[in-house]
Amino acid sequence: MPFFAIVVAAALTLPPPPTSYVADAAGVIEPARETALNEQLAAFERETSNQIVVYLDRALPADAASIEEFAAAAFREWGIGQKDRLNGALVLFLVDDRRMRIEVGYGLEGILTDARSSRIIGSIRPELRAGEYATAAEKAAAGIMTVVRGEYQGSGETVAERSDRSKALTILAWIGGLFALGLGIALIPLLVFSRKSPRRSTAEEKAELLAKISVVERDLQKASKQMFGSVLGSGDFRHEGSTSEAGSSWTFGGGSSSSSGSSSAFKGGGGQSGGGGASGSW
Repeated sequence: MPFFAIVVAAALTLPPPPTSYVADAAGVIEPARETALNEQLAAFERETSNQIVVYLDRALPADAASIEEFAAAAFREWGIGQKDRLNGALVLFLVDDRRMRIEVGYGLEGILTDARSSRIIGSIRPELRAGEYATAAEKAAAGIMTVVRGEYQGSGETVAERSDRSKALTILAWIGGLFALGLGIALIPLLVFSRKSPRRSTAEEKAELLAKISVVERDLQKASKQMFGSVLGSGDFRHEGSTSEAGSSWTFGGGSSSSSGSSSAFKGGGGQSGGGGASGSW
């Protein structure tokens, strides 16, 4: 984003950051349905690490030139998406302006494309025109979750997931290489001592062989720690627990983004979007 655009966006009058995944400043969603949708989005983050925020208001602030400008500024200031994963999405409804936008973070742009965002908006126009805002918000959120899970049109992968998979494959490659190296080194003494010397006893040969193998194992462990450290960095990537369980904790880039099983509060940490997404009216 150009420097001038950042300065302008930063000067916008924005509502305070939401404390939940669904924030209805327009007052058009029944509290029970708002709570239910919020619980779904909280569970979705615990399951996938991706954040979706649904925000409804009446109209643009007076100092905002467009819904795109407002959505980008709100996305950044509210910190939507987890830190270092940038895997957030904002669904913005402006009821009186009859406008909406889906703003997408960098980490989801590979799968939640502009075209898919536009199709999601198109699919909920009938509900918006009928004033069924709760249903529209639910369907928009469900559409995004379906896309991000990779279930939309059969397959898909987020940028963050692709990065995780690449790191996992790198780790497996190192493990395979180290195993082959250790096996090769360990076989050398076996080949050397396969030709028995008449002046040495079998017990002496066995003791020397075990000592050499012990040295090889110690050196191999030391090398593996150094290699894994260079690949992962200090606390760079690890996953603790199952992604399908409440309370799963993801750590990436040294920053923790865990969610407790009972918490349904929104806590942002990212906030970087690349302008991806789509806008529409009804």
